[in-house]
Amino acid sequence: MGNKLLTLLLLFAIPTCFASNIYFAKVLRVDNHNVLHLVHDGELQAVSLGYINTPIKGEVFHEKVNKYLVDNLLEKWVRVTELTYGRNAIVKPALIRTRGLVLINKEVLEKGLGVPNLATNPPNAIIVASENAHGSKVGLWGKIDEFKVQRNSQGEDRRIKEIMDGFTESLVKVKSLGINPYVGDKKTKKAYRLACISTVKNQYIFATQYVAINNGFTLIENSCPKKDKLNN
Repeated sequence: MGNKLLTLLLLFAIPTCFASNIYFAKVLRVDNHNVLHLVHDGELQAVSLGYINTPIKGEVFHEKVNKYLVDNLLEKWVRVTELTYGRNAIVKPALIRTRGLVLINKEVLEKGLGVPNLATNPPNAIIVASENAHGSKVGLWGKIDEFKVQRNSQGEDRRIKEIMDGFTESLVKVKSLGINPYVGDKKTKKAYRLACISTVKNQYIFATQYVAINNGFTLIENSCPKKDKLNN
């Protein structure tokens, strides 16, 4: 009993130096960049697996890592710990735990389906999991040169566009569940209907108009911001 309690405490312990926000949410979608789309506090949120890089569509082992995430997370409740290094990002890096307290970030590394992102200063547990997979040449580590070439050929603009396209698809899915999303501009504090997503800058996604209003946003019902204003 004592060992089980200690294990639970260790799994739930998150050093405040890198934990930005902790909550439970249901995963609605896993896109081709292995980004998880979920609803939290009336807002559609996109999160990625923090501290690691995983192969995206067109890269070696993408199908395996994507299937693993879909099989283990899609339509399931997870514990999300957003990380401070991505606090202002549209896609928030996070630690993802299942209801059974399995740390998905670590599991992906141990299976060789991801590599550590050293620029994010990952904790020791992430490094050790990756070193074990590297030593056994599991997954990506058996084709690491091929993965590097593929990753370097992926343009950043293309990657961002594909992520945002996937985000739009999730908004449509949320709407089909009876939730009517609004897209807010953090700078102007104005919120627009879902159809305006392509012209709204500094995006903040609300599940309903009421959530937008409660967060101090003004609803703009019959128009979208002009495209040329995005560059102002």
